Amino acid sequence: MNQVSFCGSIDTGDYELVAGLLRDWLRTDALHVKIRLFGEEMTYEDETIYLYCYNALIRPPNAPYFLLEGHTGGTLDEAAGWLRQLTRLCAGRGVSCTIDYQEVDEDGTPVSEEEFTVRDGFAER
Repeated sequence: MNQVSFCGSIDTGDYELVAGLLRDWLRTDALHVKIRLFGEEMTYEDETIYLYCYNALIRPPNAPYFLLEGHTGGTLDEAAGWLRQLTRLCAGRGVSCTIDYQEVDEDGTPVSEEEFTVRDGFAER
């Protein structure tokens, strides 16, 4: 069965803000947060969703941010709507968020010809 793989960034270094955004988006308190020596990481997994998000520390021009990656079940359209929810939550709190997504098979090999992007609540190609 195919799934939709995604990866992206949330442009803030505030792990408490990111954890709150992810909890609101996933509608769960089951988000696992680890505080590491070199940044924070968050994971969540259920029957249809796997999410890993971690502090990427610094990127030019010295702005901290979080990377996120994972996969979800459903169609590309369903995934796009779900991912847009996160980017809208971020935008509502003044944080930029960009997520690329693509349909993949069980081995993670791309099935769709295109990779799609959701940025600040809007889908792009």
